[in-house]
Amino acid sequence: MLPFLHEWFVRPRHALVLTVIVAVLLFSAVLLHELGHLWAARRSKIAAERIELYLFGGRILFRPFGQIRAPWAWIYAAGPMVNLTVGLLFLAGYYLFAASAGPGLSLVPPPLEPLRLLAWTFALGAVLNLALACLNLLPALPLDGGFIARELLQARLSPQAATRIVGICGLTLSTLRMVAMLWVASKGFLIWLPPPFGPNWRAARGIRKTKAVRRKPAPEEAETLEWRGKGGRPIRR
Repeated sequence: MLPFLHEWFVRPRHALVLTVIVAVLLFSAVLLHELGHLWAARRSKIAAERIELYLFGGRILFRPFGQIRAPWAWIYAAGPMVNLTVGLLFLAGYYLFAASAGPGLSLVPPPLEPLRLLAWTFALGAVLNLALACLNLLPALPLDGGFIARELLQARLSPQAATRIVGICGLTLSTLRMVAMLWVASKGFLIWLPPPFGPNWRAARGIRKTKAVRRKPAPEEAETLEWRGKGGRPIRR
């Protein structure tokens, strides 16, 4: 609703239509992102229990998978790749079916004309999916790109060193995103951009969010794995 705050006071019906379009496109992009992770995990013989969606992200909870060694870098990369593909399809659809209707994506809400609205929808779908793919590939936590970078670095470095390097990159990107958010706010628009500061600060300092307690597991205790699509690395518990 925030991008059309002015429209809600002037033309509420117009604002409602645009808000519904944005909500459907945004949640579809997030859902397809998580389904990409799910598809890659199933290809690695890992089954999921459920998908949870949030306002700007989601996560997958996996079932126990025993001693299977999962290719996590591939699983992390599958979500952004799905958004990249969907974004290119929206872009192709815009140029094939709607470019003749005039400018597609604009900060000025389009009129409720079928062709103009179709062009705007195609353009917005392309921007949302391509932006989600690019942002998630940034080498910072808790984004997919941060976990991909950590998995690749762990092939040559220790897990602690790999995590610290990704955390330092994340701190740099988090500082830059604050500058970008302030600049956009000065233009009259409020947006939130990843990555957050906290996870990268802990990673750079080598601090775990929770302390692990060493104990001998009971024979009957099952191992579960929680996958956090945007919020963290798989955690065995």
